[in-house]
Amino acid sequence: MPCSSNHHHHNIVLCLFLLSFLSVTNSQSWPDFFFASITNETPKLDVLARCYLNGQDYRGGESSIEPGDARAYQGDIVPGKNNTISCDVKLGNNHGFFRMFDLNDTSICHTPNTSDCHWYVQEDGLCWLVEDICVMFEWEPIVRHNNIISSDEHIMWKRSTP
Repeated sequence: MPCSSNHHHHNIVLCLFLLSFLSVTNSQSWPDFFFASITNETPKLDVLARCYLNGQDYRGGESSIEPGDARAYQGDIVPGKNNTISCDVKLGNNHGFFRMFDLNDTSICHTPNTSDCHWYVQEDGLCWLVEDICVMFEWEPIVRHNNIISSDEHIMWKRSTP
């Protein structure tokens, strides 16, 4: 039985509708994001890290990163926000507060929508890998007064033992 022109016309309209629906759903994109990772390259010590996205605690607190392990931190770009990842990092007696990503600071990771912002904890500090070159960010000096850590230092943690 030959197709009537009216039936053929309905198929074309249905096809065009489905194609337009598919193009709308395919054009929706993920939100812009920013990313940084920390890898512990030291042979024996765990790294303690407490990270912040736009100044807010990242997922509720500190994390312990064992030698050879890594942690990734990611947030959605929010217009009007700083769009930053900053971390308090401690390795043994060494400590530092490091800005890992800042959308507005070209001296560190600042490119959105990429997972290419990698930091490596070493005994001398944190190494930011840029085109296979290590840019070293050193630990902050620890100032002690009569064995009391001064109040102007960043957060210090005691490792709990099981």
